Amino acid sequence: MLRILYARGFATRWSKYAIPGMVNEFRDYRKAMKKARKDLKREGAIAQIKAEEKWMKDYAAEQGEKWIRDMDKWRTSVCRIAMHTKRTIDYMMERDRRLAHTHKLANARRAQESFERRLMLDAMEMESKYWPADAKDTEEALKKASFPASFIDDEEYARYYDVVRVLLILGRWVIADRRL
Repeated sequence: MLRILYARGFATRWSKYAIPGMVNEFRDYRKAMKKARKDLKREGAIAQIKAEEKWMKDYAAEQGEKWIRDMDKWRTSVCRIAMHTKRTIDYMMERDRRLAHTHKLANARRAQESFERRLMLDAMEMESKYWPADAKDTEEALKKASFPASFIDDEEYARYYDVVRVLLILGRWVIADRRL
């Protein structure tokens, strides 16, 4: 019986008429195609696996380098923060030291001024015992020392300034100013 192989699209079919030599050829062709497909699939899978392995290796290397760069950045930022913190603390300590020194000097100056004022007040209080009690006594002291309009000799001049000096010591500034 003669059967003929014909193709319709991608499928191959036997016709009703068979040709005896063609059957073995077709069987060999199908085996060869099956083996070629299997080899192609295996080679494709191997190529795919190799491509994926290469990509994974490249990706891992790239990620490793990125991780190293990120860690370097992180370490650098931590070092910068630590350095800035140290500088800030040093600045604050120096500022506090300078401020304390300034306050210490100001306190010493104020204490010295207060002490000098207190000494002056104590001296004035001790001297006030000898001051005239009222304006009447002051006027009497001025009447006792009368001066001419012009000085004739050094003695009169010295006596005049003695009176003015006494008035200034007694705190009678206005009267002493009138005398000058």
